[in-house]
Amino acid sequence: MGNKEYLITDMLQKYQGSPDLNDLWQTFHHDLSEYGVTSIYYGWTHSLNLVEEVGIADAVWHMTSHSKEYNDHFGERFTINNDLSAIHCMSKIDPFIWHNRQQWGEPTEQQLKFMLDSFQFNMGVGVSLPVRFNQFGVGGIGLNFADSTEKEFNKIWASYRDEISTIGFVYDELARGNHMQEICPLSPREIEVLTWLTLGKNIKMIAHKIGNSTSTVDKQIRSARRKLNARNNEQAVVKALILGLIEP
Repeated sequence: MGNKEYLITDMLQKYQGSPDLNDLWQTFHHDLSEYGVTSIYYGWTHSLNLVEEVGIADAVWHMTSHSKEYNDHFGERFTINNDLSAIHCMSKIDPFIWHNRQQWGEPTEQQLKFMLDSFQFNMGVGVSLPVRFNQFGVGGIGLNFADSTEKEFNKIWASYRDEISTIGFVYDELARGNHMQEICPLSPREIEVLTWLTLGKNIKMIAHKIGNSTSTVDKQIRSARRKLNARNNEQAVVKALILGLIEP
């Protein structure tokens, strides 16, 4: 058994012992910080078709520890749809080195501005790792090396690429596999009413289908929206699709 296989086994045992998603996230951060990682973005969706329909920003569930200033700036002025690393993760499987301009291709004006503005927030040196699961599931892990120069990062990446990638992929697998109830604690009835919404049924129709009053169905939908942090029924349905809680 090679070193990489030992690492995977050790990581699985360690991460499977995490009692909740927050503990897993903190362990993930700690392990990657030993390689120089200073902040992380993690996002995924069960449906690549959904990405094509509504864009990356609305199709991806995510967690991030990037700075508030960075998140606020880009939340107001851009969307992740202009992030070349995110676009790369949706369509390719090789790592995307942020500062390797050969990987930028021919960006649009907005995409170029997104990438260049990132440097102002110490977000210019790093790598994004595409993740894949089931037939349509896609996502990515963005690792920022704010304290490293491009030359220092290149040396780290050349020496520890396999270890860093393995840690990321193990985290992704266990976050989705072991902690979905924390990501979205919907009840079976809430999932059912969202499924009916997906099929184009209104509250009155759903109430008839499941044998409940319209007020009860409305309450269940509002509860699901709150848990999904959705502004309206349409966004709740999209987020439920992202998490694979309902079928498209």
